[in-house]
Amino acid sequence: MKHLIDNLMANPEIYGLWKYIPYPGCTILDCGFNTPGGWEAARLLALAAIDERGLVSFGNFDLGSCRLPAINICYDSPKTLLATLAQPVHIKNWEIFGPALVPGNKNRLLLCSIDKIDSGSCGRPALPELLMGINNTLDLNNHDQVVIAIAPYPSLVGMILQTSSALPRTLQILITNGLDPDQVLWGWSSCPLPPLVDDLQLAIARLEKTLLYGLTISLWVRGDNEQLVTLLNKTPVNGQVRLHNLTTAKTIVKGSIAGDQLRNLYSL
Repeated sequence: MKHLIDNLMANPEIYGLWKYIPYPGCTILDCGFNTPGGWEAARLLALAAIDERGLVSFGNFDLGSCRLPAINICYDSPKTLLATLAQPVHIKNWEIFGPALVPGNKNRLLLCSIDKIDSGSCGRPALPELLMGINNTLDLNNHDQVVIAIAPYPSLVGMILQTSSALPRTLQILITNGLDPDQVLWGWSSCPLPPLVDDLQLAIARLEKTLLYGLTISLWVRGDNEQLVTLLNKTPVNGQVRLHNLTTAKTIVKGSIAGDQLRNLYSL
C-alpha cells in the first residue's frame, strides 16, 4: 500500500514542492523556499506527522466581518505524539518535528523541519549544516531512507505544521502537571491561520497571538471532575481548552476565544 509521503515524492510539482536528493537514501522536500508549497502538501505532512492516527482538514474561522482559514485536526491517539510533536528537536535555527516512522518495506524516517532564520522568501537553505545537525542528533544512518520536509517559518506549510503541534504541547503540560496519559482517549484542535507575511518576526508574532486568542483544544478523558478542575486551573492555556470527562458527562473549560483581539491583530 502506497504511503501518502510516496505521493508527495513521486509528484512534488503537483503539490507545489521541489525534490532534492543530497545523497542516496535521503530526500529533501522543499516546501516553501524555492517553491510556494500548497494546502494539500501541508495537510498530508501534518497527517504524516501524527502517524495518520486521525484526520486533518481545513475549515473557516468566523470573525463576524470576515472569515479566516482554519486547520482542524482529530487525534486518535494524542499521547503517542508526546515524544515527537510535543517535544521538537532544535538544531541552530531549525525546529525539527519528528521523528515520525513511515510504514513501508524499508525502515524510513520522516522529519518536518521549520527554518526560523530571516533568509528571505527564496533561496536554498544551508542543507549541509542542517543534515549534519540532524545526523548528530538522531543518527540518520540507522534508516534505509530519510525524508526531510523543510519549510520557512513564514510559509503556508510552515504555519500549518506549527499549529499541528499545539495540542500535543498542551497535553504535555497537562501531563507534567499530573494528568495520567492513560486517561486521555482522543483529541481535537482547531486554529485559524494568520494571514501570511514574508517578515519572519512579524510572522512569529502573529502566530503566537493567533494561538493565544484563537486556538481551541478538546481532550476526551476519563477521571474525577475535581481532579480535572484542579489540574486545568493550574495549567496555562492558549485560547480555550476543554476536558470532556467521559466518566461523568461533564465538560471542564478554561480560557476563551478573543475574536476582537484577532481582528485588531490583522487590522480587519
